[in-house]
Amino acid sequence: MIYFICRGWGICMLLDELKLGRSFLDMDYGIVSYIQDNTYHIIEFSGVDEPFKKGDSFPLNMVYCSVVYYSRELFGVHNIQNPEGRKLHPLYENIKLNAYIGLPIYKDNQVYGTLNFSSKEVREEPFSSSQISFLKDTALLIENKLP
Repeated sequence: MIYFICRGWGICMLLDELKLGRSFLDMDYGIVSYIQDNTYHIIEFSGVDEPFKKGDSFPLNMVYCSVVYYSRELFGVHNIQNPEGRKLHPLYENIKLNAYIGLPIYKDNQVYGTLNFSSKEVREEPFSSSQISFLKDTALLIENKLP
């Protein structure tokens, strides 16, 4: 069952979808973000521990979601240590996230933010087509609930 929780700023988030996504993707963290003025804002978070929390903000260039934001496409890597240069991303120096998948959330044909999942552990396999479909469907659900 999906529950919509409405926040004071008028956005409804799918809290259960983040937990379901973490389980389905076998990832430690699930985040819905809002991006404005080159700042990444966490508006919903689910995780095994709390290196992040709702309300945290970071410069966009300090998060993996900057790749999603600027490419406007799904970006996923099951082992961040493998692709040349990704290991050197500023976020990796602070929090060793070794797997990541995210895609943009759109509002009025503009990137509103991202839906993303990450993990401290390297994934053995790349993301499957069913996992990518799940992620895309979840992003559409969120987009359809934006005010």
